[in-house]
Amino acid sequence: MSLADVRFYNTNNTGTFLNYAYMRALPDRTLCFYTNRVNKTERNQEQREALNRKGKEYTGNMSRATRSRVNKILLNWMSAIEEHMQERQYKRARCEFYPVFVTLTLSEKQFHDDNWIKRNYLNRFIIEAKRKWKVENYFWRAEPQKNGNIHFHCILDKYIPREELTRTWNSIQKEYVTAYQQRTGKTDPPSTQVEKIRSLKRVSLYACKYALKGATWSTDEQGAPIRKIEGRIWGCSAALKAVKALVIPVTDPERDLIEAELKRIDFYTVQKWDADEGYLWLQLAPEAWDKLKNLHAMLKDHYREQFKNLYKDHLFDDVTAVLQMQRVNLEELREQVSIYERIYKYSAGEYGYKQRTQKISQLARHFAAAGY
Repeated sequence: MSLADVRFYNTNNTGTFLNYAYMRALPDRTLCFYTNRVNKTERNQEQREALNRKGKEYTGNMSRATRSRVNKILLNWMSAIEEHMQERQYKRARCEFYPVFVTLTLSEKQFHDDNWIKRNYLNRFIIEAKRKWKVENYFWRAEPQKNGNIHFHCILDKYIPREELTRTWNSIQKEYVTAYQQRTGKTDPPSTQVEKIRSLKRVSLYACKYALKGATWSTDEQGAPIRKIEGRIWGCSAALKAVKALVIPVTDPERDLIEAELKRIDFYTVQKWDADEGYLWLQLAPEAWDKLKNLHAMLKDHYREQFKNLYKDHLFDDVTAVLQMQRVNLEELREQVSIYERIYKYSAGEYGYKQRTQKISQLARHFAAAGY
């Protein structure tokens, strides 16, 4: 289906998207045009049935609404980190924050309930990750293994050496390690796995696939889990819920430029779409998405700003490193308001990583020569 066919679904539309007050864009090639928040009473039959199931028997699966919410959280978070990594040329040593995908399993047959394990093992692991590796934000999802044991898929924002990860997790689940040693005689059970990221330039899409995938070996023929996980099946740090998607109101001048680009890609195929009286949602084909240059630029600026808001306490990390190499007293520098503002300008993303570092080095040498 062409984009021209989809956008005329709303009979009140005059042939453009201007009648929709807002446009939301996500890096998974999806665009949503809407006038206001969708009224629950106007949802389609499938969504109404899902809402009516609230409070009834727990199925063990994520609902459609929950999957959509998790997908947006991960897309926004990983896209913000992607901008950070791109500024540092995707070099792990240069990145203050670097996504890591880990799997945590029990070393022996589970003999505690799920909530006890989450409360005593998973929570403690998150605390240890923050203390040892300075992890700030995280996401986790619980699933049953083929043997019935609970296990966790986690996404962290700091690089963790594999040996340290295994040693830390085994020290936390020591009751299961002891049982494993008594059964096998071995002392170092393989209880963790670090997923390899094939392409750092697509880490946001990989994160969603990793966190939301349904493992075929943990489901029956109907696709239902082998068993239901007790209690919560996912969680994340509170700060991640504040990371927003790019929303462009109709009054924004950039909106006209994006709509002009959309008009030029009518002959491309729309992969998925949905529409109602108040909104239009669609997912563009890759060749169509690549044509939206103005939208790509806006997404880049937006997620760069979201990264600063999410990790604002680390705004001066790269500045601090350069100043320390130049043997400049950072505390004295921060007392100088004018100097502080100039450093902020260079660290606020107005320049690329290499250019910013060069300018900060020049500034530091100037300050050192001035006796600061």
